[in-house]
Amino acid sequence: MLIKQAVISDAQGILEFQKELDRQTDLMLLYPEEHQDGCLDIENKIKQLSKDQGLWLLAEDQTGKIVGNLTVNRSHFRKIQHLGYVVVGVLKEARHKGIGDQLFNSMNQWVFNNRLHRLGLTVMQDNSIAQKLYKKHGFVVEGIRQDSIFQKQNYINELYMAKIFDN
Repeated sequence: MLIKQAVISDAQGILEFQKELDRQTDLMLLYPEEHQDGCLDIENKIKQLSKDQGLWLLAEDQTGKIVGNLTVNRSHFRKIQHLGYVVVGVLKEARHKGIGDQLFNSMNQWVFNNRLHRLGLTVMQDNSIAQKLYKKHGFVVEGIRQDSIFQKQNYINELYMAKIFDN
């Protein structure tokens, strides 16, 4: 498994990954038809993350297919440059193979090198697999946003989780 930073030439692979992830799971925020990004949109997001000193990690299998993804969005506003917001996803065929751990380990090193102090994320309350991964990597639940997601005729709570770094 190769963990690498996204570059402009990865845009098509990222687009294919995102569409496949959206088809495979209800645990991401958007429905497949709501993801309207094209390659140019992905390229612009990669450029914007670079400009804002954010992070976009990709996990590639031995064939070069993107099977995992982790982003850290960071504000360019000085008062909150110390924090980032994490989004992560892994395709079904690549789950339970340590890819999430590899992505988080790479992210932790990047956080240290870039002097972030706090990372936050949200996760659906019934997504116990993701919560286990996040807790394993030091994230703690800070709060619950009740009935924040409406899916399959049900309201779902969302957990706020965060990790503080001492660097």
